[in-house]
Amino acid sequence: MNTIVIVSAGTFLAFALLGRFLYKCIINPITVFCGLWGFILLLYSLPLYNLFPASSDALLLIISGTGMFSLGAFFSTTFFLKTKKNSVIPSIESNSVTIRYDILLVLNVISFVFLVGFGFSVIISLISGSNFAYIHKMYNVVDEEGILGASSFSRSFVSWIIWPVMHMSLAALAVFSQCDNRSKIPLKKWCAIIIFSNLGLFTLISGKRSFLVEAIVFFVVVYIMRGKKVKLSRKTKLIIIIVAGILVWAFNYISVGRGSDSIISLFYGYLVGCIPHLSVKLQYMPVSVVGFTSVYGFFHAPITLCNVVLHSELLSNIRDSMSQLVEYTQERVFIGQGKTYNAFLTPFYYFYLDGGWVGNILLSFLFGLISMHIYHRFLKKRDMYSIVIYVLLFFSLYMSMVRFQFFQMRFVLSFFYAYLVFHVRQKRFVFRRSKLNFKV
Repeated sequence: MNTIVIVSAGTFLAFALLGRFLYKCIINPITVFCGLWGFILLLYSLPLYNLFPASSDALLLIISGTGMFSLGAFFSTTFFLKTKKNSVIPSIESNSVTIRYDILLVLNVISFVFLVGFGFSVIISLISGSNFAYIHKMYNVVDEEGILGASSFSRSFVSWIIWPVMHMSLAALAVFSQCDNRSKIPLKKWCAIIIFSNLGLFTLISGKRSFLVEAIVFFVVVYIMRGKKVKLSRKTKLIIIIVAGILVWAFNYISVGRGSDSIISLFYGYLVGCIPHLSVKLQYMPVSVVGFTSVYGFFHAPITLCNVVLHSELLSNIRDSMSQLVEYTQERVFIGQGKTYNAFLTPFYYFYLDGGWVGNILLSFLFGLISMHIYHRFLKKRDMYSIVIYVLLFFSLYMSMVRFQFFQMRFVLSFFYAYLVFHVRQKRFVFRRSKLNFKV
């Protein structure tokens, strides 16, 4: 089986290089997804850090899913071979109303007001001798001793507002930082301050490092989009260096506080641990899964709201089934000697829940097809909205070792908030073209 894994890894890495050749960039879905899974499988073939070997079913599920994603992506590419590869980024004039800074600011101020109270309690706890391992544990505890307490309102607020607004805001901020916008809108500076404040507060309260990584990746991705000819002032460069340094320091500080091993073993576990974890979780499938697990994030909000009004037994059963699944995926299991793991199950687990091996093949193909369609729309439109939408999709691709992100309502809602902030009528756009190439 190890030979099949190595051959598959080499094939997927070759697909990634082919995507780079076709699109002259490294951030297209083919290169990102195939490159990621080729690299993960290659690392898995190395017997490091005493991880348990995965079952043949788990490995074949990943290999077949990645292969079908590639097929769907290349199938979409054949219809868009003439898509323009180079263009220019629009620069927004001072009188432009393309971006609703007021909505962006209001959403983040609401998030800040909610987070700041919990932030003080966590600071007091840390001063008293607690560490981030304890903070991270207590964030997930649902009772009076937990960080968010026993209130269902607090957890609903995090899922409906905090998480999706943070996703959207970090993507938006990354785009703002690289566009040729000379407008002097005071709200824009306040937006940046509030967004970074919320990033720090949520990281402090939850003990999670995911948003720190997300912020760094978003800024790098948008920087790559702009190409090497971006002219930044010394002040801007200094701010970027300081912010990047703070993010890296915070990631390392929280990792040490949570008792993590070296950075190398940490990343190896994050990347490769999903394979033995998937192998364990495939041994038992949760009951009452209703067949649309992969896209439940789109239905979670309507089902919840309708159930409040209708009190439907069917809707309650669907919601309970999904809650059961979430609890099951969060259960920690041993994936190696003394190593426990949870949550990271890959998209293919959710595809498998929806239709077995056939579901994995069809949905992986469809995921590749849709991902490339969104990428080609981005290449064609080049507007701020399509840029942010693709940056969010990019998150689901490079974090695919975790889960199929569209299973979660909080990720789907980030697209809704992006629509509120960016998607205005075309006649309200005021553009001028920059001389800089917008390389993608």
